[in-house]
Amino acid sequence: MDKKHKDLLRKNRMTLVEDLEATQLSNYLYQEGVISENDVETIKAKPTRRAQAEKLLDILPRRGPKAFDVFCRALDETDGQGHLLDLLRPNESSASGAVSSSTQDGNRGSLSLERSDGTRPIDPEQVAIKSNASTSSNDKKNAERGFDDDNDLVYSMKCKPHGLCLIINNVDFEYLSRRGGSDVDAKKLDELFTKLQYTVKMVRNQSSKQLKETLFQFAKLNDHEMADSVVVCLLSHGLEGQIYGVDGVLVSIPDLLALFNGYAAKDLIGKPKMFFIQACRGSDFDRGVDVIDSGHVSPIEAPLTEANAGFPRTAVPDVQPKTIKPEPDPEPETLPAEADMLVAYSTVPGYVSWNNLAKGSWFVQAIADIFSAYAHTEDVVSMLIRVNHKVAREFESYNRKKQIPAPVIMLTKKVFFFPQQQAGK
Repeated sequence: MDKKHKDLLRKNRMTLVEDLEATQLSNYLYQEGVISENDVETIKAKPTRRAQAEKLLDILPRRGPKAFDVFCRALDETDGQGHLLDLLRPNESSASGAVSSSTQDGNRGSLSLERSDGTRPIDPEQVAIKSNASTSSNDKKNAERGFDDDNDLVYSMKCKPHGLCLIINNVDFEYLSRRGGSDVDAKKLDELFTKLQYTVKMVRNQSSKQLKETLFQFAKLNDHEMADSVVVCLLSHGLEGQIYGVDGVLVSIPDLLALFNGYAAKDLIGKPKMFFIQACRGSDFDRGVDVIDSGHVSPIEAPLTEANAGFPRTAVPDVQPKTIKPEPDPEPETLPAEADMLVAYSTVPGYVSWNNLAKGSWFVQAIADIFSAYAHTEDVVSMLIRVNHKVAREFESYNRKKQIPAPVIMLTKKVFFFPQQQAGK
């Protein structure tokens, strides 16, 4: 790498470290041949996002003359990273061969602050205005089609069954503790989603390789074309952003989810894709806080056994597969590739997820109870709020540890498992 580029990275290191998403960028850099597979492992083995960013910035200057240009392209093409280009643009000029966001795309121009024709880049406010104008146009189009009714904010769930539900139940591990109670979870979820009109498939004790292959093959099934939706339940040990195979090797959760996005699973575009993940996301314990207005606290269940908190002491790095490059969509209407997903984590980042040997995990117990009671009248997001409430208020370990689930919602409509009952209520 040229000295001037090394200097740019060094001078802006603090800001870059604060915002860099190194795991995303390392996939791109590996794909372009800038860093090695071993580099990817080294970066992703770091315990925090900041540490991963620091490691990437340590490796990058030693990776040849094209490393800086490819790094800039990666920033440009990775969601949420484009603003960091402003730190690296000023010292680039068209006369010295400015870095472009795509060497094959003459329409994009260079990433220099001023273009070769003397004009300046588009003001972000202009982009926002254009975006608003486009949104208004779409709203008008939707209104003309009759899409202004609340019913158009509800996914179609008319197929019987609604679709497939895959349950991956990892219980017995080579190097980690046995997940007692997980079979209880799997049985509860099997019974629940069968009642909710899904065809359930269950697999047990998957290695990291088997886990990735099972989900890859499941996402490609032709059955999804005629289905309304899909459900995936993952029960295993885990860390933040990763889940363990029974061989003790970590698998990236974002990479598993990517198998179902709009680029990879065309038959599921516009359909709800719901993931329920019962796994630890770290080793911290939530000690709870005192509730001042105790009159609103729900009664607490009898203390549960603090059995199998389910967190490992060390992380085993795993190389994420290459990201799937999007193909140009020829259709006039498009959706975000990650749209229509719901990822319901059993706990928040950094914390353990509690399990009871006899009754199963707190999270799955709450899902089974709440969904069974309210699925005929409420949508999934409303029920998950009830799940959060139940886990937070009604469960506690013997030494008063607590837990709160953490659903991540990318749905664009409401999901009702029994839309006919909802419509007629």
